[in-house]
Amino acid sequence: MGVAMRRLNLKRQTPLILSALSLLASHAAAQSVLFDFDSTPYHTPLPIDLTVGDITASFSGTGLGYSIQRASTPGVTPVGFSGNCLYPNSLIPSDLLVSFSPALQDASIMYAPGELSCDTTATMRITGYLNGAFVATSTSTAPNPGTWPTGVLTLSSPQGFDKIVVHYDAPPACGEWQPIFMADNMTVTPVPPPPMEFHTLPPCRLLDTRKTSGPDAASPALAAKTERQFALSGLCGIPPTAKALSVNVTAVAATVAGNLVIYPGNESAPGASLLNFPATTARANNAIVKLASDGTVNVLNRAAGTVDFVLDVNGYFE
Repeated sequence: MGVAMRRLNLKRQTPLILSALSLLASHAAAQSVLFDFDSTPYHTPLPIDLTVGDITASFSGTGLGYSIQRASTPGVTPVGFSGNCLYPNSLIPSDLLVSFSPALQDASIMYAPGELSCDTTATMRITGYLNGAFVATSTSTAPNPGTWPTGVLTLSSPQGFDKIVVHYDAPPACGEWQPIFMADNMTVTPVPPPPMEFHTLPPCRLLDTRKTSGPDAASPALAAKTERQFALSGLCGIPPTAKALSVNVTAVAATVAGNLVIYPGNESAPGASLLNFPATTARANNAIVKLASDGTVNVLNRAAGTVDFVLDVNGYFE
């Protein structure tokens, strides 16, 4: 009997364990994003700030700088370029400067120097800085010289960098060239956040939609096909630095069968449900619930009728 009970408890805890591992892995993983400039109107001059995902890049240039132009502006579209790109405003050399928030561990950017039918090609340089201090540098030459040949500059540093400078380093050994370059398709990867740690809390009731008074009062019941937002930071010892909670979710007195979804207060509802429940019968489930940066969660009742909702917490991740 004891062995069977332990197996049953393990089976019940397995989804929670997998959810926690998934949360930790997703928090630790750094996702690369692409800046392709196609959503920025052409003729837009630098400086500009662009945000893709959670990364904001601030673009500027030295000298007469750059602007957003069509990739076909020089009369030929360099291999790999498409849509809009960063294009020099003059034939005077100009460095491309890009600052990032948050800091990066990897960056690459496609470039094409101003060359016509050359059999050699310019050397380009990318240099990274963190808080103004030099971090790393690397150079590149386009593998196939010719007319506006395409190359890729890459930079990697585990310590991170929050600024890059793209510089025309040395000209080719041919006659038809200008010390300029165009750029497109910048891919960056942020420094991964530090791993989250789990902190236990004494079991505590956060919310109960059956109650009209008390610290956990959350009346009325969840309405049919309706989303409600709850602020959880500060309740039951949850600090404002908490990123996710270990909770027990209970659906009570549902008028019809349905399911509940819980997700960060600043995100859209996911497709998967957290708790499926029958009509009239209480149903509970353990879960790891992510919080929005302001400590809120949304609870969506997908049922066609009302249901009471109870939420208990036993720990948090930060």
